[in-house]
Amino acid sequence: AYYFGQHALTDRQYPYLLHLLDLITDLAPEWNLPFFFGAVIFAIEIEGFDDGLYLIEKGLLHHPEDWQLWFYKGYYFWRFAGDVLLASEVLHTAAFLPGAPKYLHRLSATLATKGGQRELALRFLNEALEWTTDPVQQEILQDKLAEVAEDVPGGN
Repeated sequence: AYYFGQHALTDRQYPYLLHLLDLITDLAPEWNLPFFFGAVIFAIEIEGFDDGLYLIEKGLLHHPEDWQLWFYKGYYFWRFAGDVLLASEVLHTAAFLPGAPKYLHRLSATLATKGGQRELALRFLNEALEWTTDPVQQEILQDKLAEVAEDVPGGN
């Protein structure tokens, strides 16, 4: 944090940040905060897609059930790589992990639809419906399912 703060207040250059985060995560891989910090900072402050994705992937090796790391991975593919289909698949994975927000099911379907894959979106929504036991969420998913099923390709 000190290294980042010093550079954030001065030159906004971070030539050793990846090396430091890599070292920290080698020494304490069970500590997930450095993975999150790297994912956010490389995305927002440094625009370092490859370095941020590297830290996310490394984090997933140690924390494969962490929905937030999966979310960041999906976000990277969506926003920085422009790959909405891969992002939708990654976010679909995240949606089934403990603690994941319910909106991830709908977001993964929306991205699949934007990528021209309505059938994939329908599959994602049907899988979410089978998995979800909350009646309120089931109704929300049913509404989204109807919306995707009625959507005309190329329409908004």
